[in-house]
Amino acid sequence: MTCLATVAAFGFDQFNTAELLKRYRQLGCCSCQFYRNIGNPPDPSQARRIATDVGVPIDSVHGLFGPGHDLSSLDASARQAMLANYRLEGELALELGASSVVVHPAPRAESAAQLNRQMVIQRIPPLCDSLVQLAQMGRQLGVVYLIENLPPDYLIGRDPIQLAQMIRDLNDPYVRMCFDVGHAHMTGQVAGALEACLDVISYVHVHDNDGMLDSHLIPGKGCLPWQSLAPTMACLAHDTPAMLELFITESDLDDLIALDLADRLGSWLSLEESS
Repeated sequence: MTCLATVAAFGFDQFNTAELLKRYRQLGCCSCQFYRNIGNPPDPSQARRIATDVGVPIDSVHGLFGPGHDLSSLDASARQAMLANYRLEGELALELGASSVVVHPAPRAESAAQLNRQMVIQRIPPLCDSLVQLAQMGRQLGVVYLIENLPPDYLIGRDPIQLAQMIRDLNDPYVRMCFDVGHAHMTGQVAGALEACLDVISYVHVHDNDGMLDSHLIPGKGCLPWQSLAPTMACLAHDTPAMLELFITESDLDDLIALDLADRLGSWLSLEESS
């Protein structure tokens, strides 16, 4: 079963992180994932203090992603540069009091031609090599790297079952899966994919969409079949974080709290009973 967590956005003018975390705490969140504005990064000690003071400590870091951050690159030197960055991300996690880093295995494709099956196959060996090195790095640091399944327009990682098998074959406790239900909804049958990946999942990203756009909607505002996920969510390891990856205002959160979103999330995500 899962425990409720939230994203914590730091360094963005439109978000008062402390006030948002207070509301997420009221909603039932017991931890958060550090997500920062790379152009305006916060002081890690200050971010840790804000989250801890609210009672929603940081459990993980959303690692660097986007163009150039490609652990499946055919260029070995480019992969080594990215791995060096993820070592720094692991060190940042420790500074924040966290124990894991979420990793996008590849960036978005620049053209549809890059999404053909043969090009995906070419990227599997380099990505597997990167996972081996992440595991070694994780063991040295004491940090788990969580590999996230991605939307359908990414170079690799868009097939959650394929990604889970790569992690399963590695069979290392320092590389696990962050299962993103919104992304899985965009690429196929989300309930079936969740069940197929169950044994390698250590973290879950929770948000909704219309099956086409990665819009990070509030659960229930898209067409994701939440009720069908509940039986499998109940089979996840005790206290697996189910993290609300939402970027909404304080007033929106107040409305959701008033409309008993917590009760619906408890049912949909098979949340552990609060102590």
